[in-house]
Amino acid sequence: MASIPFDREPPFGPAEQLANHLIHVAAERDMTLTHRRLQNLLYYAQGYSLAFLQNLLFPEPIEAREEGPVVREVEARFAAHRKRPIPYTSDMQPKRRAYHPGALLGTVLQEFEELDDDQFTETLRAQAHWQASCRTGAAADPRLVASWWCDRLDEIIERHKPLTVTKSKIDLKDHPEIERRMRERGDPADLIPWR
Repeated sequence: MASIPFDREPPFGPAEQLANHLIHVAAERDMTLTHRRLQNLLYYAQGYSLAFLQNLLFPEPIEAREEGPVVREVEARFAAHRKRPIPYTSDMQPKRRAYHPGALLGTVLQEFEELDDDQFTETLRAQAHWQASCRTGAAADPRLVASWWCDRLDEIIERHKPLTVTKSKIDLKDHPEIERRMRERGDPADLIPWR
């Protein structure tokens, strides 16, 4: 299967190296990863990198299979663990501790850490970007999950927009009773005129 073409900078590294890096980040956070969770996280990380850095994280294609996203090179190395946690070994220590992949993988890991493996896979299968990937053929299009990340960020920004501040046009010098009440500490019920 051919690699997905990219237009900008070359990817950070091969998928297997990124898988090791992800396992390392998880180990730093006292988390363990199974093979299925690792594959799902690599799928989301590829889209995250494409969405926010306009660059692929790794060049290998992600296959859209019945069980979920699969990078063959990662499958060959870690599939034997199946549903058991992948043990972290010292050879998984990344050779380059660049900020880019560590921060990116940490963000993606944090996004889905509350879901167990089955919930994570079911959540992925229910999302439109994954269903569209399954319809298009053997390779999952990372642009679809990149679009999902952008929409998700837009929702977060919308929820955290600052409230507009309205300024009072009342001059307190013209209303000494309000100024007095604002300076006094009393029962909050006293400030409600209809009580």
